[in-house]
Formats: sequence, C-alpha cells, structure tokens
Amino acid sequence: MGANKNGELGIGRKYDDQSSPVFMKELSFAKIKQVRSGGFTAALSDEDQLYVWGCGAFGDFYTPHRVKSFKNHQIMDF
Repeated sequence: MGANKNGELGIGRKYDDQSSPVFMKELSFAKIKQVRSGGFTAALSDEDQLYVWGCGAFGDFYTPHRVKSFKNHQIMDF
C-alpha cells in the first residue's frame, strides 16, 4: 500500500495510489524475507533472489523483475 507515483507498488501501473495492502501476484510464488522501499522497491526472497520495481536510473519497472546478476551470490542484507 502507499503512493505509486513511480510504480513502486509493483502492481503494473503508475499513479494508482493504494490506501490498503494489495496482493502482488507476480511474487506469489516467492517467500519474501526482506523489503526495502521508496521510489524504488527491492525484495529479497528466502532463496536469495533479488527482485526490484519502481523508478530506476535505467527506466521504470511497474512489476517486479528478478536481478539475474545476483543469481549465484548470497545477499545477507541490503
């Protein structure tokens, strides 16, 4: 839930603010253990897969995308 000016909610569209929690079907398969949010959001799964969405330096992602360069690295905290 929250503001969605930059797509940071990951629900597939911008400017659709949410005052209550919304289900993120794109991550329904993953068990998320950590989330960091702002204009850009990152989530870390229990399998140490990093997903990002929102406003970024190289464009906007309106739904979660897995960061493939971290596939073989263990992320302890971010």
